[in-house]
Amino acid sequence: MEEGKVPQQEQVAEDLPEDAGTERISLGRKVRLAILLLVLAGVVTATVVLKKQQDKYAAERERMLAEATENLRQAVGMVDPSEPRVRQQMKLNSARSLYESARGKFGTEVQEVNRLGVALFYAGGQLHQAVALFNELDLSEVVEEIGEAEGLKAREAIAPFLLLLVKAEAARDEIHPPGIQYLRGCGFLWGVGRNITASANNDKEKALLLCRWFARHVLPTGADVLPSDPYAVTLLGRASASQMAWTYAELARQVGLRAHVVVMPRSEPQDETGYLVQVYPAGDDPFVVNPHWGVPVTDPGSGELLSLRSLAERPERYAALVALAGEDSPYGADEFRQAELKVALHPYAVFLRFLVFDRLLSVLPACPRVAFDFASLPQGESVRLWEACVNTLTDMATPQYVRQSAMMRKGLEIIEQARVMQLQGSYGSAAQLYKRQRAGLKKALSQAEIEEAAALLRETIDDVSWFGAISTYDSRASEEAENELRTYLEEYPQGRWVTLAKVALADLLSEKGERAAAEQLWKDLPRTRRLYGALCLKGLLPMHAAAEEPGTEQPEGPNSQAGSS
Repeated sequence: MEEGKVPQQEQVAEDLPEDAGTERISLGRKVRLAILLLVLAGVVTATVVLKKQQDKYAAERERMLAEATENLRQAVGMVDPSEPRVRQQMKLNSARSLYESARGKFGTEVQEVNRLGVALFYAGGQLHQAVALFNELDLSEVVEEIGEAEGLKAREAIAPFLLLLVKAEAARDEIHPPGIQYLRGCGFLWGVGRNITASANNDKEKALLLCRWFARHVLPTGADVLPSDPYAVTLLGRASASQMAWTYAELARQVGLRAHVVVMPRSEPQDETGYLVQVYPAGDDPFVVNPHWGVPVTDPGSGELLSLRSLAERPERYAALVALAGEDSPYGADEFRQAELKVALHPYAVFLRFLVFDRLLSVLPACPRVAFDFASLPQGESVRLWEACVNTLTDMATPQYVRQSAMMRKGLEIIEQARVMQLQGSYGSAAQLYKRQRAGLKKALSQAEIEEAAALLRETIDDVSWFGAISTYDSRASEEAENELRTYLEEYPQGRWVTLAKVALADLLSEKGERAAAEQLWKDLPRTRRLYGALCLKGLLPMHAAAEEPGTEQPEGPNSQAGSS
Protein backbone atom coordinates (compact mmCIF):
# COMPACT_ATOMS: atom_id res chain seq x y z
CA MET A 1 0.00 0.00 0.00
CA GLU A 2 1.31 3.31 -1.01
CA GLU A 3 1.78 5.91 1.63
CA GLY A 4 -0.98 8.58 1.81
CA LYS A 5 -3.81 6.46 0.43
CA VAL A 6 -6.94 5.79 2.40
CA PRO A 7 -8.06 2.20 2.03
CA GLN A 8 -11.69 2.90 3.03
CA GLN A 9 -12.14 5.38 0.22
CA GLU A 10 -10.86 2.98 -2.35
CA GLN A 11 -13.08 0.25 -0.95
CA VAL A 12 -16.21 2.48 -1.11
CA ALA A 13 -15.43 3.50 -4.65
CA GLU A 14 -15.02 -0.04 -5.69
CA ASP A 15 -18.28 -1.12 -3.96
CA LEU A 16 -20.58 1.63 -5.66
CA PRO A 17 -22.78 0.41 -8.54
CA GLU A 18 -22.10 1.91 -11.91
CA ASP A 19 -25.53 3.78 -12.12
CA ALA A 20 -25.56 5.16 -8.56
CA GLY A 21 -24.72 8.71 -9.73
CA THR A 22 -27.53 8.59 -12.28
CA GLU A 23 -30.04 7.51 -9.64
CA ARG A 24 -28.90 10.34 -7.36
CA ILE A 25 -29.41 12.86 -10.21
CA SER A 26 -32.84 11.42 -11.07
CA LEU A 27 -33.94 11.67 -7.44
CA GLY A 28 -32.90 15.30 -7.37
CA ARG A 29 -34.92 16.00 -10.43
CA LYS A 30 -37.95 14.34 -8.93
CA VAL A 31 -37.60 16.42 -5.79
CA ARG A 32 -37.28 19.61 -7.80
CA LEU A 33 -40.25 18.65 -9.98
CA ALA A 34 -42.33 17.90 -6.92
CA ILE A 35 -41.44 21.27 -5.45
CA LEU A 36 -42.27 22.97 -8.75
CA LEU A 37 -45.60 21.20 -8.88
CA LEU A 38 -46.33 22.24 -5.33
CA VAL A 39 -45.42 25.84 -6.18
CA LEU A 40 -47.57 25.75 -9.29
CA ALA A 41 -50.44 24.29 -7.34
CA GLY A 42 -50.01 27.01 -4.76
CA VAL A 43 -49.97 29.69 -7.44
CA VAL A 44 -53.07 28.27 -9.10
CA THR A 45 -54.81 28.01 -5.76
CA ALA A 46 -53.77 31.50 -4.83
CA THR A 47 -54.89 32.78 -8.22
CA VAL A 48 -58.27 31.12 -7.88
CA VAL A 49 -58.66 32.44 -4.37
CA LEU A 50 -57.54 35.90 -5.45
CA LYS A 51 -59.88 35.81 -8.44
CA LYS A 52 -62.74 34.85 -6.19
CA GLN A 53 -61.81 37.64 -3.83
CA GLN A 54 -61.56 40.08 -6.73
CA ASP A 55 -64.90 38.93 -8.11
CA LYS A 56 -66.37 39.22 -4.67
CA TYR A 57 -64.84 42.69 -4.26
CA ALA A 58 -66.04 43.73 -7.72
CA ALA A 59 -69.51 42.42 -7.02
CA GLU A 60 -69.53 44.17 -3.66
CA ARG A 61 -68.25 47.39 -5.23
CA GLU A 62 -70.87 47.13 -7.95
CA ARG A 63 -73.52 46.55 -5.33
CA MET A 64 -72.28 49.50 -3.29
CA LEU A 65 -72.14 51.70 -6.40
CA ALA A 66 -75.65 50.69 -7.41
CA GLU A 67 -76.88 51.38 -3.88
CA ALA A 68 -75.09 54.74 -3.71
CA THR A 69 -76.36 55.70 -7.16
CA GLU A 70 -79.93 54.75 -6.29
CA ASN A 71 -79.76 56.68 -3.02
CA LEU A 72 -78.39 59.68 -4.90
CA ARG A 73 -81.05 59.35 -7.58
CA GLN A 74 -83.79 59.33 -4.98
CA ALA A 75 -82.26 62.29 -3.17
CA VAL A 76 -81.94 64.34 -6.35
CA GLY A 77 -85.45 63.30 -7.37
CA MET A 78 -86.81 64.89 -4.20
CA VAL A 79 -85.39 68.33 -4.99
CA ASP A 80 -88.47 70.30 -5.97
CA PRO A 81 -88.01 74.02 -6.72
CA SER A 82 -91.69 74.67 -6.06
CA GLU A 83 -91.21 73.96 -2.35
CA PRO A 84 -90.26 76.60 0.24
CA ARG A 85 -86.61 77.60 -0.03
CA VAL A 86 -85.61 76.26 3.40
CA ARG A 87 -87.07 72.82 2.72
CA GLN A 88 -85.56 72.80 -0.75
CA GLN A 89 -82.13 73.72 0.63
CA MET A 90 -82.25 70.86 3.13
CA LYS A 91 -82.89 68.40 0.31
CA LEU A 92 -80.14 69.92 -1.79
CA ASN A 93 -77.65 69.61 1.09
CA SER A 94 -78.60 65.98 1.67
CA ALA A 95 -78.26 65.12 -2.02
CA ARG A 96 -74.96 66.99 -2.28
CA SER A 97 -73.57 65.02 0.67
CA LEU A 98 -74.48 61.74 -1.03
CA TYR A 99 -72.93 62.97 -4.26
CA GLU A 100 -69.61 63.91 -2.62
CA SER A 101 -69.54 60.56 -0.81
CA ALA A 102 -70.10 58.66 -4.06
CA ARG A 103 -67.43 60.65 -5.84
CA GLY A 104 -65.00 60.00 -2.99
CA LYS A 105 -65.58 56.26 -2.99
CA PHE A 106 -65.90 55.56 -6.69
CA GLY A 107 -63.88 58.32 -8.34
CA THR A 108 -64.80 60.70 -11.12
CA GLU A 109 -65.02 58.09 -13.85
CA VAL A 110 -68.47 56.86 -12.83
CA GLN A 111 -70.75 58.29 -15.50
CA GLU A 112 -74.02 57.66 -13.70
CA VAL A 113 -72.91 59.62 -10.63
CA ASN A 114 -71.75 62.51 -12.81
CA ARG A 115 -75.01 62.50 -14.71
CA LEU A 116 -76.92 62.86 -11.46
CA GLY A 117 -74.46 65.55 -10.44
CA VAL A 118 -75.44 67.64 -13.48
CA ALA A 119 -79.07 67.70 -12.33
CA LEU A 120 -78.06 68.29 -8.71
CA PHE A 121 -75.85 71.32 -9.38
CA TYR A 122 -78.35 72.74 -11.86
CA ALA A 123 -81.14 72.45 -9.29
CA GLY A 124 -78.97 74.27 -6.79
CA GLY A 125 -78.29 77.12 -9.20
CA GLN A 126 -74.61 76.18 -9.67
CA LEU A 127 -74.85 76.26 -13.42
CA HIS A 128 -71.14 76.47 -14.20
CA GLN A 129 -70.44 73.33 -12.13
CA ALA A 130 -73.32 71.53 -13.81
CA VAL A 131 -71.94 72.41 -17.23
CA ALA A 132 -68.41 71.38 -16.24
CA LEU A 133 -69.70 67.93 -15.26
CA PHE A 134 -71.78 67.77 -18.43
CA ASN A 135 -68.68 68.41 -20.52
CA GLU A 136 -66.94 65.43 -18.86
CA LEU A 137 -69.65 62.97 -19.84
CA ASP A 138 -69.67 60.49 -22.70
CA LEU A 139 -72.58 62.08 -24.54
CA SER A 140 -72.96 59.20 -26.98
CA GLU A 141 -74.48 57.05 -24.22
CA VAL A 142 -77.14 59.63 -23.45
CA VAL A 143 -77.84 60.27 -27.12
CA GLU A 144 -78.30 56.54 -27.73
CA GLU A 145 -80.84 56.47 -24.91
CA ILE A 146 -82.71 59.34 -26.52
CA GLY A 147 -82.59 57.60 -29.87
CA GLU A 148 -83.97 54.39 -28.41
CA ALA A 149 -86.72 56.25 -26.55
CA GLU A 150 -87.82 57.93 -29.78
CA GLY A 151 -87.34 54.93 -32.03
CA LEU A 152 -84.34 56.46 -33.76
CA LYS A 153 -80.95 55.05 -34.48
CA ALA A 154 -78.16 56.62 -32.47
CA ARG A 155 -76.54 58.09 -35.58
CA GLU A 156 -79.78 59.78 -36.59
CA ALA A 157 -80.23 61.19 -33.12
CA ILE A 158 -76.70 62.40 -32.54
CA ALA A 159 -76.07 64.12 -35.89
CA PRO A 160 -78.40 67.10 -35.43
CA PHE A 161 -77.45 67.35 -31.77
CA LEU A 162 -73.80 67.79 -32.61
CA LEU A 163 -74.63 70.20 -35.40
CA LEU A 164 -76.87 72.37 -33.28
CA LEU A 165 -75.17 72.10 -29.91
CA VAL A 166 -73.43 75.44 -30.27
CA LYS A 167 -75.13 78.57 -31.56
CA ALA A 168 -72.56 78.82 -34.35
CA GLU A 169 -73.67 75.28 -35.34
CA ALA A 170 -70.14 73.93 -35.07
CA ALA A 171 -69.84 70.18 -34.49
CA ARG A 172 -68.71 70.31 -30.88
CA ASP A 173 -69.84 68.28 -27.94
CA GLU A 174 -69.22 70.77 -25.16
CA ILE A 175 -71.14 73.71 -23.78
CA HIS A 176 -68.96 76.82 -23.86
CA PRO A 177 -69.46 80.17 -22.09
CA PRO A 178 -71.98 81.50 -24.64
CA GLY A 179 -73.88 78.26 -24.24
CA ILE A 180 -73.95 78.68 -20.47
CA GLN A 181 -75.60 82.05 -20.91
CA TYR A 182 -77.98 80.44 -23.38
CA LEU A 183 -78.90 77.81 -20.79
CA ARG A 184 -79.68 80.59 -18.32
CA GLY A 185 -81.87 82.18 -20.95
CA CYS A 186 -83.69 78.89 -21.49
CA GLY A 187 -84.49 78.95 -17.79
CA PHE A 188 -86.22 82.26 -18.36
CA LEU A 189 -88.03 80.92 -21.44
CA TRP A 190 -89.32 77.93 -19.50
CA GLY A 191 -91.29 80.25 -17.22
CA VAL A 192 -92.52 82.33 -20.16
CA GLY A 193 -93.62 79.29 -22.15
CA ARG A 194 -95.37 77.80 -19.13
CA ASN A 195 -97.40 80.98 -18.68
CA ILE A 196 -98.32 81.26 -22.36
CA THR A 197 -99.56 77.66 -22.64
CA ALA A 198 -101.07 77.27 -19.17
CA SER A 199 -104.63 76.87 -20.48
CA ALA A 200 -103.74 74.38 -23.25
CA ASN A 201 -105.22 70.91 -23.02
CA ASN A 202 -102.87 69.26 -25.50
CA ASP A 203 -99.81 69.82 -27.67
CA LYS A 204 -101.79 71.26 -30.58
CA GLU A 205 -103.32 73.94 -28.38
CA LYS A 206 -99.88 74.73 -26.96
CA ALA A 207 -98.49 75.33 -30.44
CA LEU A 208 -101.41 77.56 -31.41
CA LEU A 209 -101.27 79.58 -28.20
CA LEU A 210 -97.57 80.19 -28.76
CA CYS A 211 -98.33 81.41 -32.28
CA ARG A 212 -101.03 83.80 -31.06
CA TRP A 213 -98.68 85.11 -28.37
CA PHE A 214 -96.21 86.11 -31.07
CA ALA A 215 -99.01 87.89 -32.96
CA ARG A 216 -99.81 90.04 -29.93
CA HIS A 217 -96.51 90.39 -28.10
CA VAL A 218 -93.55 90.39 -30.51
CA LEU A 219 -93.20 93.21 -33.02
CA PRO A 220 -92.06 92.04 -36.49
CA THR A 221 -88.95 93.82 -37.77
CA GLY A 222 -87.20 93.45 -41.07
CA ALA A 223 -83.55 92.95 -40.19
CA ASP A 224 -81.32 91.16 -37.68
CA VAL A 225 -80.40 94.28 -35.74
CA LEU A 226 -81.13 92.74 -32.35
CA PRO A 227 -79.47 90.02 -30.28
CA SER A 228 -80.50 86.69 -31.75
CA ASP A 229 -80.89 84.76 -28.51
CA PRO A 230 -84.52 83.75 -27.92
CA TYR A 231 -84.65 85.13 -24.38
CA ALA A 232 -83.47 88.51 -25.67
CA VAL A 233 -86.30 88.47 -28.22
CA THR A 234 -88.90 87.86 -25.52
CA LEU A 235 -87.47 90.53 -23.27
CA LEU A 236 -87.15 93.18 -25.98
CA GLY A 237 -90.43 92.27 -27.66
CA ARG A 238 -89.36 92.69 -31.28
CA ALA A 239 -87.56 90.46 -33.78
CA SER A 240 -86.94 89.57 -37.39
CA ALA A 241 -88.46 86.52 -39.08
CA SER A 242 -85.42 84.34 -38.45
CA GLN A 243 -85.27 85.39 -34.79
CA MET A 244 -88.97 84.73 -34.35
CA ALA A 245 -88.61 81.25 -35.83
CA TRP A 246 -85.69 80.54 -33.52
CA THR A 247 -87.58 81.86 -30.50
CA TYR A 248 -90.80 80.02 -31.33
CA ALA A 249 -88.93 76.72 -31.65
CA GLU A 250 -87.12 77.28 -28.35
CA LEU A 251 -90.31 78.21 -26.50
CA ALA A 252 -91.96 75.13 -28.00
CA ARG A 253 -89.08 72.99 -26.74
CA GLN A 254 -89.40 74.45 -23.26
CA VAL A 255 -93.06 73.39 -23.04
CA GLY A 256 -92.38 69.89 -24.36
CA LEU A 257 -93.17 70.31 -28.06
CA ARG A 258 -91.11 68.97 -30.93
CA ALA A 259 -90.59 71.70 -33.50
CA HIS A 260 -88.29 72.21 -36.46
CA VAL A 261 -87.18 75.53 -37.90
CA VAL A 262 -87.43 75.42 -41.68
CA VAL A 263 -85.41 77.73 -43.88
CA MET A 264 -87.08 77.54 -47.25
CA PRO A 265 -84.65 76.65 -50.09
CA ARG A 266 -85.16 79.87 -52.02
CA SER A 267 -84.46 82.06 -49.02
CA GLU A 268 -81.22 83.98 -48.98
CA PRO A 269 -79.63 85.34 -45.79
CA GLN A 270 -81.21 88.74 -46.29
CA ASP A 271 -84.63 87.28 -47.17
CA GLU A 272 -86.95 87.60 -44.18
CA THR A 273 -89.88 85.64 -45.63
CA GLY A 274 -88.58 82.09 -45.72
CA TYR A 275 -88.57 81.03 -42.07
CA LEU A 276 -91.28 78.62 -40.97
CA VAL A 277 -91.59 76.23 -38.05
CA GLN A 278 -93.07 72.75 -38.30
CA VAL A 279 -94.43 71.40 -35.02
CA TYR A 280 -95.18 67.79 -34.14
CA PRO A 281 -97.99 67.73 -31.56
CA ALA A 282 -98.35 64.42 -29.75
CA GLY A 283 -101.38 62.55 -30.96
CA ASP A 284 -101.98 64.88 -33.90
CA ASP A 285 -100.67 65.59 -37.39
CA PRO A 286 -97.72 67.98 -37.80
CA PHE A 287 -98.42 71.46 -39.09
CA VAL A 288 -96.50 74.60 -40.02
CA VAL A 289 -96.63 77.98 -38.32
CA ASN A 290 -95.18 81.31 -39.38
CA PRO A 291 -94.25 83.15 -36.16
CA HIS A 292 -93.36 86.34 -38.05
CA TRP A 293 -96.93 86.51 -39.35
CA GLY A 294 -98.30 85.18 -36.08
CA VAL A 295 -100.43 82.51 -37.80
CA PRO A 296 -100.47 78.78 -38.48
CA VAL A 297 -100.26 77.95 -42.17
CA THR A 298 -103.92 77.28 -42.94
CA ASP A 299 -105.97 76.18 -45.90
CA PRO A 300 -108.03 79.33 -46.62
CA GLY A 301 -110.94 77.23 -47.83
CA SER A 302 -111.31 74.61 -45.12
CA GLY A 303 -109.30 76.03 -42.24
CA GLU A 304 -107.17 72.84 -42.18
CA LEU A 305 -103.74 73.25 -40.62
CA LEU A 306 -101.15 72.36 -43.26
CA SER A 307 -97.87 70.48 -42.99
CA LEU A 308 -94.87 70.69 -45.31
CA ARG A 309 -95.94 67.42 -46.90
CA SER A 310 -99.44 68.65 -47.63
CA LEU A 311 -98.01 71.87 -49.06
CA ALA A 312 -95.62 69.88 -51.25
CA GLU A 313 -98.59 67.93 -52.59
CA ARG A 314 -100.75 71.01 -53.17
CA PRO A 315 -98.66 74.21 -53.07
CA GLU A 316 -101.58 76.22 -54.43
CA ARG A 317 -103.05 76.19 -50.93
CA TYR A 318 -100.08 78.18 -49.68
CA ALA A 319 -100.41 80.54 -52.63
CA ALA A 320 -104.10 81.06 -51.81
CA LEU A 321 -103.22 81.75 -48.17
CA VAL A 322 -100.60 84.38 -49.02
CA ALA A 323 -103.01 85.91 -51.52
CA LEU A 324 -105.28 86.80 -48.59
CA ALA A 325 -102.61 89.29 -47.57
CA GLY A 326 -102.42 90.66 -51.11
CA GLU A 327 -99.06 89.07 -51.89
CA ASP A 328 -97.69 86.37 -54.18
CA SER A 329 -96.31 83.07 -52.93
CA PRO A 330 -92.59 82.65 -53.63
CA TYR A 331 -92.74 78.88 -53.12
CA GLY A 332 -93.83 75.95 -55.21
CA ALA A 333 -93.98 72.19 -54.77
CA ASP A 334 -90.23 71.67 -55.16
CA GLU A 335 -89.34 74.12 -52.39
CA PHE A 336 -91.78 72.55 -49.95
CA ARG A 337 -90.61 69.07 -50.93
CA GLN A 338 -86.98 69.99 -50.28
CA ALA A 339 -87.89 71.52 -46.95
CA GLU A 340 -89.85 68.40 -46.03
CA LEU A 341 -86.87 66.20 -46.89
CA LYS A 342 -84.66 68.31 -44.66
CA VAL A 343 -87.06 67.76 -41.76
CA ALA A 344 -87.27 64.03 -42.46
CA LEU A 345 -83.49 63.68 -42.44
CA HIS A 346 -83.19 65.37 -39.05
CA PRO A 347 -86.26 64.52 -36.98
CA TYR A 348 -84.55 65.97 -33.94
CA ALA A 349 -83.30 69.18 -35.56
CA VAL A 350 -85.60 71.33 -33.46
CA PHE A 351 -83.04 73.77 -32.17
CA LEU A 352 -82.56 71.25 -29.35
CA ARG A 353 -78.91 72.10 -28.91
CA PHE A 354 -79.33 71.17 -25.24
CA LEU A 355 -81.49 68.12 -25.77
CA VAL A 356 -79.02 65.90 -23.92
CA PHE A 357 -78.62 68.40 -21.10
CA ASP A 358 -82.39 68.44 -20.66
CA ARG A 359 -82.49 64.65 -20.52
CA LEU A 360 -80.12 64.72 -17.57
CA LEU A 361 -82.52 67.06 -15.78
CA SER A 362 -85.46 64.67 -16.20
CA VAL A 363 -84.68 63.08 -12.83
CA LEU A 364 -85.88 66.27 -11.13
CA PRO A 365 -89.60 66.33 -10.22
CA ALA A 366 -89.90 69.86 -11.65
CA CYS A 367 -87.34 71.64 -13.77
CA PRO A 368 -85.98 74.66 -11.86
CA ARG A 369 -85.41 76.71 -15.00
CA VAL A 370 -87.79 79.40 -13.81
CA ALA A 371 -85.24 80.36 -11.17
CA PHE A 372 -82.81 81.57 -13.82
CA ASP A 373 -84.39 84.93 -14.56
CA PHE A 374 -82.70 88.15 -15.49
CA ALA A 375 -82.70 89.46 -11.95
CA SER A 376 -80.24 86.71 -10.97
CA LEU A 377 -77.88 87.00 -13.94
CA PRO A 378 -74.32 88.16 -13.22
CA GLN A 379 -73.28 91.54 -14.53
CA GLY A 380 -72.76 91.50 -18.27
CA GLU A 381 -74.96 88.47 -18.95
CA SER A 382 -78.36 90.16 -19.07
CA VAL A 383 -79.87 92.12 -21.93
CA ARG A 384 -80.48 95.72 -20.88
CA LEU A 385 -83.62 97.08 -22.47
CA TRP A 386 -82.75 100.76 -22.55
CA GLU A 387 -78.97 100.70 -22.41
CA ALA A 388 -78.72 102.99 -25.45
CA CYS A 389 -80.85 105.63 -23.75
CA VAL A 390 -78.75 105.55 -20.60
CA ASN A 391 -75.46 105.59 -22.49
CA THR A 392 -76.56 108.50 -24.64
CA LEU A 393 -77.53 110.57 -21.63
CA THR A 394 -74.34 109.63 -19.82
CA ASP A 395 -72.29 110.84 -22.78
CA MET A 396 -73.68 114.32 -22.24
CA ALA A 397 -70.97 115.60 -19.98
CA THR A 398 -72.67 118.63 -18.45
CA PRO A 399 -73.54 118.23 -14.75
CA GLN A 400 -77.30 118.56 -15.23
CA TYR A 401 -77.42 115.77 -17.77
CA VAL A 402 -75.21 113.56 -15.65
CA ARG A 403 -77.77 113.98 -12.87
CA GLN A 404 -80.59 113.31 -15.31
CA SER A 405 -78.90 110.19 -16.64
CA ALA A 406 -78.47 108.83 -13.10
CA MET A 407 -82.15 109.45 -12.40
CA MET A 408 -83.16 107.84 -15.67
CA ARG A 409 -80.91 104.83 -15.13
CA LYS A 410 -82.60 104.14 -11.81
CA GLY A 411 -86.03 104.49 -13.39
CA LEU A 412 -85.19 102.24 -16.32
CA GLU A 413 -83.90 99.52 -14.03
CA ILE A 414 -87.30 99.50 -12.34
CA ILE A 415 -88.99 99.34 -15.75
CA GLU A 416 -86.84 96.37 -16.71
CA GLN A 417 -87.89 94.65 -13.50
CA ALA A 418 -91.49 95.25 -14.52
CA ARG A 419 -90.82 93.66 -17.92
CA VAL A 420 -89.45 90.54 -16.27
CA MET A 421 -92.45 90.44 -13.92
CA GLN A 422 -94.75 90.76 -16.92
CA LEU A 423 -93.12 87.86 -18.76
CA GLN A 424 -93.21 85.73 -15.62
CA GLY A 425 -96.97 86.17 -15.42
CA SER A 426 -97.31 88.87 -12.73
CA TYR A 427 -99.33 90.97 -15.14
CA GLY A 428 -101.26 93.18 -12.73
CA SER A 429 -98.25 94.07 -10.61
CA ALA A 430 -96.18 94.79 -13.72
CA ALA A 431 -98.92 97.06 -15.11
CA GLN A 432 -99.00 99.12 -11.91
CA LEU A 433 -95.24 99.49 -11.92
CA TYR A 434 -95.26 100.63 -15.54
CA LYS A 435 -97.87 103.28 -14.74
CA ARG A 436 -95.85 104.70 -11.85
CA GLN A 437 -92.70 104.89 -13.94
CA ARG A 438 -94.57 106.42 -16.88
CA ALA A 439 -95.63 109.30 -14.66
CA GLY A 440 -92.02 109.85 -13.57
CA LEU A 441 -90.75 109.75 -17.15
CA LYS A 442 -93.36 112.29 -18.25
CA LYS A 443 -92.24 114.62 -15.47
CA ALA A 444 -88.63 114.21 -16.61
CA LEU A 445 -89.73 114.96 -20.18
CA SER A 446 -91.29 118.25 -19.11
CA GLN A 447 -87.95 119.20 -17.54
CA ALA A 448 -85.74 118.11 -20.43
CA GLU A 449 -83.58 121.00 -21.67
CA ILE A 450 -82.31 119.62 -24.98
CA GLU A 451 -84.06 117.78 -27.78
CA GLU A 452 -81.76 114.73 -27.64
CA ALA A 453 -82.79 113.97 -24.07
CA ALA A 454 -86.45 114.70 -24.85
CA ALA A 455 -86.40 112.34 -27.85
CA LEU A 456 -84.96 109.52 -25.75
CA LEU A 457 -87.55 110.12 -23.05
CA ARG A 458 -90.41 110.10 -25.57
CA GLU A 459 -89.19 106.80 -27.01
CA THR A 460 -88.98 105.28 -23.54
CA ILE A 461 -92.45 106.53 -22.61
CA ASP A 462 -93.73 104.93 -25.83
CA ASP A 463 -92.25 101.58 -24.72
CA VAL A 464 -93.55 101.86 -21.17
CA SER A 465 -97.05 102.84 -22.33
CA TRP A 466 -97.27 99.78 -24.57
CA PHE A 467 -95.85 97.31 -22.03
CA GLY A 468 -98.28 98.65 -19.42
CA ALA A 469 -101.26 98.32 -21.76
CA ILE A 470 -100.47 94.76 -22.85
CA SER A 471 -99.81 93.77 -19.22
CA THR A 472 -103.29 95.01 -18.33
CA TYR A 473 -104.68 93.10 -21.31
CA ASP A 474 -102.97 89.90 -20.17
CA SER A 475 -104.30 90.39 -16.63
CA ARG A 476 -107.82 89.95 -18.10
CA ALA A 477 -108.97 93.39 -16.93
CA SER A 478 -110.84 93.86 -20.21
CA GLU A 479 -112.39 97.29 -19.72
CA GLU A 480 -109.23 98.85 -18.34
CA ALA A 481 -107.14 97.19 -21.06
CA GLU A 482 -109.42 98.56 -23.78
CA ASN A 483 -109.05 102.08 -22.40
CA GLU A 484 -105.26 101.79 -22.21
CA LEU A 485 -104.95 100.35 -25.73
CA ARG A 486 -107.14 103.11 -27.17
CA THR A 487 -105.14 105.72 -25.27
CA TYR A 488 -101.90 104.34 -26.64
CA LEU A 489 -103.17 104.44 -30.23
CA GLU A 490 -104.39 108.01 -29.76
CA GLU A 491 -101.22 109.30 -28.10
CA TYR A 492 -98.80 107.42 -30.36
CA PRO A 493 -100.36 107.12 -33.84
CA GLN A 494 -96.84 106.61 -35.21
CA GLY A 495 -95.55 104.74 -32.15
CA ARG A 496 -93.31 101.72 -32.33
CA TRP A 497 -95.97 99.35 -31.01
CA VAL A 498 -99.01 100.47 -33.03
CA THR A 499 -99.20 97.17 -34.94
CA LEU A 500 -99.38 95.06 -31.79
CA ALA A 501 -101.75 97.50 -30.11
CA LYS A 502 -104.20 97.16 -33.03
CA VAL A 503 -103.98 93.36 -32.89
CA ALA A 504 -104.59 93.28 -29.14
CA LEU A 505 -107.47 95.78 -29.28
CA ALA A 506 -109.12 93.94 -32.19
CA ASP A 507 -108.88 90.63 -30.35
CA LEU A 508 -110.28 92.21 -27.21
CA LEU A 509 -113.23 93.73 -29.08
CA SER A 510 -113.90 90.39 -30.79
CA GLU A 511 -113.95 88.62 -27.44
CA LYS A 512 -116.51 91.17 -26.21
CA GLY A 513 -118.72 90.52 -29.22
CA GLU A 514 -117.98 93.83 -30.96
CA ARG A 515 -117.20 92.10 -34.22
CA ALA A 516 -117.66 95.07 -36.56
CA ALA A 517 -115.20 97.25 -34.63
CA ALA A 518 -112.72 94.36 -34.52
CA GLU A 519 -113.01 93.80 -38.27
CA GLN A 520 -112.22 97.44 -38.97
CA LEU A 521 -108.97 97.11 -37.03
CA TRP A 522 -108.07 93.79 -38.66
CA LYS A 523 -108.53 95.37 -42.12
CA ASP A 524 -106.21 98.20 -41.11
CA LEU A 525 -103.30 96.02 -39.98
CA PRO A 526 -99.94 96.63 -41.71
CA ARG A 527 -98.22 94.07 -43.95
CA THR A 528 -96.53 92.13 -41.14
CA ARG A 529 -99.93 91.35 -39.59
CA ARG A 530 -102.11 91.59 -42.70
CA LEU A 531 -102.49 87.82 -43.00
CA TYR A 532 -103.37 87.57 -39.34
CA GLY A 533 -106.18 90.08 -39.88
CA ALA A 534 -107.37 88.32 -43.05
CA LEU A 535 -107.65 84.95 -41.29
CA CYS A 536 -109.46 86.57 -38.37
CA LEU A 537 -111.94 88.15 -40.77
CA LYS A 538 -112.62 84.71 -42.29
CA GLY A 539 -112.89 83.11 -38.85
CA LEU A 540 -110.06 80.70 -39.65
CA LEU A 541 -107.70 81.24 -36.73
CA PRO A 542 -108.03 78.39 -34.21
CA MET A 543 -107.89 79.25 -30.51
CA HIS A 544 -109.00 82.77 -31.38
CA ALA A 545 -110.30 83.78 -27.96
CA ALA A 546 -107.38 84.83 -25.77
CA ALA A 547 -106.68 82.15 -23.22
CA GLU A 548 -105.82 82.84 -19.63
CA GLU A 549 -102.08 83.13 -19.13
CA PRO A 550 -101.61 82.75 -15.36
CA GLY A 551 -98.22 83.26 -13.84
CA THR A 552 -96.47 83.25 -10.52
CA GLU A 553 -99.15 85.25 -8.70
CA GLN A 554 -102.86 84.66 -8.15
CA PRO A 555 -104.97 84.83 -11.33
CA GLU A 556 -106.21 88.34 -11.89
CA GLY A 557 -109.46 87.61 -13.65
CA PRO A 558 -109.27 84.03 -14.95
CA ASN A 559 -110.77 83.15 -18.26
CA SER A 560 -110.74 79.54 -19.35
CA GLN A 561 -112.44 80.10 -22.69
CA ALA A 562 -110.43 78.99 -25.69
CA GLY A 563 -112.78 78.78 -28.62
CA SER A 564 -112.83 80.25 -32.09
CA SER A 565 -113.95 83.62 -33.34
